[in-house]
Amino acid sequence: MVFSHATAGWPAWLLMSAEDGTIKGVSDTVGTSVATIIGTDMYGLSCQMTFTITVTNEFDLTVLNPPKDLGITSGYFFKY
Repeated sequence: MVFSHATAGWPAWLLMSAEDGTIKGVSDTVGTSVATIIGTDMYGLSCQMTFTITVTNEFDLTVLNPPKDLGITSGYFFKY
């Protein structure tokens, strides 16, 4: 059976394998995208599925701000 697939409206970071149709990607931005997968068989019949991908920001690094008035004695190590 011959089957092909295509994509439409995908974010640039989302990729579909031409070999097996695996969808992979790592987003560098937060937001929502709409993507469509289109499958076509050897007779030219096709179907499509549209779905929404939402990327949320869940793993922010913690940023520590050092105190404004910080005195360190010469010869000692400072670590925070």
